[in-house]
Amino acid sequence: MVKKISTLALAALLAWPAAAGATSQADLEAQVEKLTKELGALQKEMADLKQNTSDKVDALNEKSEKWDEASRIQLSGDFRTRLDDLSARSESAYTALDVARGVNDMFNGTALANPTFRAAMGGLLTPAQYAALVAMQVPYNPKNVENLVALMKTFTPQQRVAMFSLLGYNPIPPTDFKNDTMWTNRLRVNMRVKATEDVEFKGL
Repeated sequence: MVKKISTLALAALLAWPAAAGATSQADLEAQVEKLTKELGALQKEMADLKQNTSDKVDALNEKSEKWDEASRIQLSGDFRTRLDDLSARSESAYTALDVARGVNDMFNGTALANPTFRAAMGGLLTPAQYAALVAMQVPYNPKNVENLVALMKTFTPQQRVAMFSLLGYNPIPPTDFKNDTMWTNRLRVNMRVKATEDVEFKGL
């Protein structure tokens, strides 16, 4: 292609003086220089086109080489490790199970059926508080739960502790939780599978 264009350009250059006999030497040199520049630009354009074509062919060949059974499955992932220092303190408190048992003892009459508990509560609570507590010993009433909650709010912390202690339920002592180091690791694996040309599967 380039050789053909070069031949045509040379033929045009040789025919130019015959067609325009009055053309000066300076004009002829200018035309030669112009044609030379155009030819150089055309050659560069052809070289770039050839290079681009070659790159595309190479990329296609590389893609075709990867298109085999093994290359359809691609694995990747990451590994993370972490080191923590843990320190905490749990204050004294009743367990939810002990609270539920204590409330049940109050509702089913077991607590007030005990003379020791009844006498102790009589001396611990005010007359109004004690009367309200005794009134809850009637047959089951859904309102008793609300009434007990409202009544317990009128108790001082000391009265609550004393009542549950008389029922036989004591809070668990304060506990310190300390683990100087806690080391955790995480490994994540990603999988990508090209099942067919149009179907791709990804999984974590």
